[in-house]
Amino acid sequence: MTPLGRTSSRFSRRDPALLQAVAKAHLWWGWVKSGEVKSLTEIARLEGIDKPKVTRLLRLAFLSPRLVRRIRDGEQPAGVTATTRAREPDLPRL
Repeated sequence: MTPLGRTSSRFSRRDPALLQAVAKAHLWWGWVKSGEVKSLTEIARLEGIDKPKVTRLLRLAFLSPRLVRRIRDGEQPAGVTATTRAREPDLPRL
């Protein structure tokens, strides 16, 4: 963490879209685990989006707990956004 009043190029500020995407991914994963939905296609239908987007965003449910805490606190590395996290082939281990 950086001291108050200081900025760091290593960190970006809190990203509401990223926070929402991570929360939604965890919600969807909960639906899948509980059997509330039968498929990603069903989630897509319920959410009014296409299945590939569900697939990409669902990956956010598997970010490391440390990275999720950093995202929550607005301390994620610069360049970490909902778009980059959903599209990167490898999830970070931060």
